[in-house]
Amino acid sequence: MDIPTPQITVPDDYIPYPIRTQINQIDPRLDVFWQDYLIEIFKNLRDHDRKNVVVQLLAPKKIFWNNEKKAFVYHPDGSEDNLSSVLADIPPNARHLKAFAVSAVRHLDSLRTYEHIEEIADFLENVLDKIQNLDIENNLGQQVLKQRLYAAFIYAAGHIIRNKKTCCCRKTTATSIRA
Repeated sequence: MDIPTPQITVPDDYIPYPIRTQINQIDPRLDVFWQDYLIEIFKNLRDHDRKNVVVQLLAPKKIFWNNEKKAFVYHPDGSEDNLSSVLADIPPNARHLKAFAVSAVRHLDSLRTYEHIEEIADFLENVLDKIQNLDIENNLGQQVLKQRLYAAFIYAAGHIIRNKKTCCCRKTTATSIRA
């Protein structure tokens, strides 16, 4: 007795979960190799899937294909949160949150002086932990601002680290891993 195999149909705009997950992890503001990752992903996609990825996942991230350069490019439109905009949006009645946000901005100056990866990691862990543990007294508006502060701080720190003049990390090779 043959049991018929059910036919599974998917919508035309369907993007397979593994591809969606890989694309969602790409962030041009934090990853210097994001273009390489995208090119590798796109090599294995069908044309139809490429179109869906561009429309559904890349365009909202402000990532576009540049035909002249034959590369993906990131074109932020200025609507991204930065520490200044988050700071400006914190209302006067959220004094505790405002005071911490101001100190977080000042702390970024010390990040510029760190040269060793351990110092940078300790710094980031410390400040991000403090942001997470800020008591905002179950105020939904302040919770949103706290989340924005967290993300904006990460992006600001990433920008500083990416633009450091000296490399603070050792290059990892297969040989150094085995040693």
